Amino acid sequence: MRRGARLTRREFSTGFAAAALAGPARAQARKARVGMNQNAADLPYFIALEMGHFRDEGLDVELINFKSTTEMMAPLGTGGIDVGGGGATAALYNAVGRGLKLRLVADKASAITPEYSPLMLLVRKALTDSGAVKSVADLKGRKFGNISPGGSGDSLTNELMKQAGLGFRDIEPVYLPPPQLAAAFENGAIDASIMTEPFSSVLVKRGVAKLWARCGDVYPGMQVAAIYYGKSFLEDAPVGQRFMNAYIRASRVYNDALADGKFAGAKGEAIIAILAKYTEQTNLQLIRDATPHGLNPDGAVLTPSLVKDFNFFRERGLIEARVEPGDVIDNSFAEKAAKALGPYRKG
Repeated sequence: MRRGARLTRREFSTGFAAAALAGPARAQARKARVGMNQNAADLPYFIALEMGHFRDEGLDVELINFKSTTEMMAPLGTGGIDVGGGGATAALYNAVGRGLKLRLVADKASAITPEYSPLMLLVRKALTDSGAVKSVADLKGRKFGNISPGGSGDSLTNELMKQAGLGFRDIEPVYLPPPQLAAAFENGAIDASIMTEPFSSVLVKRGVAKLWARCGDVYPGMQVAAIYYGKSFLEDAPVGQRFMNAYIRASRVYNDALADGKFAGAKGEAIIAILAKYTEQTNLQLIRDATPHGLNPDGAVLTPSLVKDFNFFRERGLIEARVEPGDVIDNSFAEKAAKALGPYRKG
């Protein structure tokens, strides 16, 4: 899919719930540009487009694919895009401390319940089969794969190693994009790794890796990725609120699709079809077998996790700017939308 491609357009419609949240219908939709990575964590965007939630809020949403969260930072700060998303990294906190106008406003992927985990901890199966790795203590000094430095994955690794009285300092980190991490497992270049779906499921099925733990088992309530609002939505809060109204409605549909640790709920097959369409995934069974990420149906980010990770970054000397988590977290948009919608009841 080419960068900047518009993914869908639907006829504008209004509904009772949307009217209650957004007020009178608007004659012309307001353009909203949203940065994404075209993966499962973007599902609420896809749902909101397919089900008309953005149109109900008077928004004409364009999804723009970025290779990484880092690429989104500059356009978020200048108003080139309105919304982004990704992990709350040390680099992000430093950028806000230096003046970047950006806030974490909603959950994008979390371990709000243990059975739905955005990240998996894998160990090379040859090591577990041989008995070389029987416990967390046996991971000391080994090559441990992760997606990027100074992010939530490092904090998760630290939490895992703490189980054996160790810490992040006791492993050798190797940072690679998910496809390259998978290849590194295949050729034995890494011993363990934090992996995302569907790579983790594929590696386990191939007999290359063993699922050691889900992040929710090691780090309950972990905030892995969040929705970012940039300069434009922070300065035009009513429009930012309309986007959030649609996002929370879609997040609740997402939760309706979950059951027994899979997309096995009442709306599971419909959501599988939407995810396959927008990610161009032709293997529907791969999606059915994968472990979905958790997502707060009320939208708010899990502040205790973000504070814990921030303190871990600061202890490692990664926070260079004068900034605190409270300077970056803003749950007010999500709280207002959830209040208007009322308590979530699984459909």
